[in-house]
Formats: sequence, C-alpha cells, structure tokens
Amino acid sequence: MAKYHVVEKGDCVSSVAVQNGYFPGTIWEHPENDALRELRGDPNVLLAGDRLFLPDKEPKTTTCATGKRHRFVRRGVPARFRLQILNADKPRPNLAYRLTIDGSLVLTGVTTGEGVLDVPIPPDARRGVLYIEEDDAEHTLTFGGLDPASEDTGVNQRLRNLGYLRNGEPTDDDVAAAISMFQRKAGLDPTGVLDEPTADKLLARHDHKG
Repeated sequence: MAKYHVVEKGDCVSSVAVQNGYFPGTIWEHPENDALRELRGDPNVLLAGDRLFLPDKEPKTTTCATGKRHRFVRRGVPARFRLQILNADKPRPNLAYRLTIDGSLVLTGVTTGEGVLDVPIPPDARRGVLYIEEDDAEHTLTFGGLDPASEDTGVNQRLRNLGYLRNGEPTDDDVAAAISMFQRKAGLDPTGVLDEPTADKLLARHDHKG
C-alpha cells in the first residue's frame, strides 16, 4: 500500500528501502519524489522531516529452469561506504584499519594510495567505529547522519569533517573563522561568508562532487 515515510535522523533512501522491501531506485526515481530529488540531489543525504513517497509494490515474475540452482541478488544490498583519510589535506595511504558496524560486523583492510577505504555495509547501518592501527585511535562514525549542504547544520558538519571546525556547538564567529580557513585553502577570497563559489567548493571537496 502506497504511503509517505517521514525521514528521521540517520535515514537515507537505501535504509528506508531495505526496511520496507523496495529497491532504492523504485523510491528515489518515482515521480512523486521528483521535488525532493530536485531539492536534495543525493539519495544518501536527506534531512529529518523530509517526506519520501513509497509506492505500491509490484510483484516481479522470473522464469527459471527446473532442476537447477538459481541465485538472486537484491539490488542496493549491500550499500557502500567510502571515506578518505587525510592529514593536513594530504592522503594517508596504506593505513591498516578495523571498521566495526553497529557493534557486530567487523571489516578490516588498508587504505588505498589515496588514503581511501571503500567497503560494503548494510543499507540500514547506523553507527561505526573506525580504528586506525598506526594512530592507535578510534573514530566514531554516524551513517546517514550527514545533513544536506543547503542547511547550516550540513555546512558545519562538512567543515568539521574536513578539520576546519571543532566538535561541539559552534558560534557564528567559529563558523566564519572556519569558512575563512577553508576559503584560503581553496584559493578563494577569505571573507568568512558562505557564498556560492565557497559552497560549491565545499561540496566538491567533502562529497567529491563537481
């Protein structure tokens, strides 16, 4: 039965889809979600309070030969998590890591030459703990918790993730100083104001877009 789902903090299209028995594309590409898709642009970056339309489910029939084993793979499962680890804007390659998902699933590996880890995770994963062996340090990750870049909270999250803003509730002066530092690094005039060129650069740098 068709219905609307009100997005909660931590939701993304992939998590809503797996929890309700849909393919992610069936939801995100539905005409009823055109306005939201235009507004947000990214199915993995939604804002609490957004409304996602969940259409009626349509059964699919597949013809299979008898007497044989058949393998079906659900689209959108697993999802993928990609993270680049930097130090002073320089990639940290060949770092051994351990990523624990929701306290149970444990993934290990090393970062690429560009300092990237790219792993499959459950679409409805909520929390991760990333342990970097070289640093003997743990970092807490929240999956689905990134707000859209059009929101002040989303801007602050990106500045914080890139190391320009400290943890905690920032003041207006803190944010202006962080934007100025980012602008200098990006080759922009350090006004401390989030104008369109700065917003575009921030989105491209953090979300690898543009």
